[in-house]
Amino acid sequence: MRCCVQNCTNDTRKSTKSHGITFHIFPKDVTLRSAWIEALGLTEWEPKERSTVCSEHFQRDAFYETRCGLRRIKNGAVPLPLVDSSENLDAPATLRVCRICLTMDARMYHMSDHKLGLMYEQITGVPVNIDDKLPQKLCYECVARLCSANVFRSKALRAQGLLVEKLDADRFVSRRIGQLNFYSTISIRERSI
Repeated sequence: MRCCVQNCTNDTRKSTKSHGITFHIFPKDVTLRSAWIEALGLTEWEPKERSTVCSEHFQRDAFYETRCGLRRIKNGAVPLPLVDSSENLDAPATLRVCRICLTMDARMYHMSDHKLGLMYEQITGVPVNIDDKLPQKLCYECVARLCSANVFRSKALRAQGLLVEKLDADRFVSRRIGQLNFYSTISIRERSI
């Protein structure tokens, strides 16, 4: 299987679930199918029965995991809309280049879309300022990686919070048990005297 999105090179021969990439068949629902086609800029193309879109073209919260561990698209989820990078080829390079990988020949997302600027700041620690004259767009590959890193960061922070909370709760319980053992030992010694 190969992702049908223009300029996307993901296919099942080289990109697998172990790489974090899954492939999803176009929905059968006509309205949702049309929304996918429009978002991906494929208006002059009709998907075949087994045409797929890879997971890099969806927001990370568009997925859920089944009990068997399969990654599925949530009902109603639509791929991220693509911005055509060839719209204005006379624009300065800072308007057509990816801020992360510096590519110029891919579909781009503006950093103000989908909270990408905030994710970029949280992951890299580099503030995004519109007035700094640096590129304000990211290519779809970097967007997917940024979203994945953001999900990883969120999981790590959540786990850290839960572990610290558990550790604090266990310390309280351990101290209390320790105090009980201490007082029990004193009571036993007093009785034996």
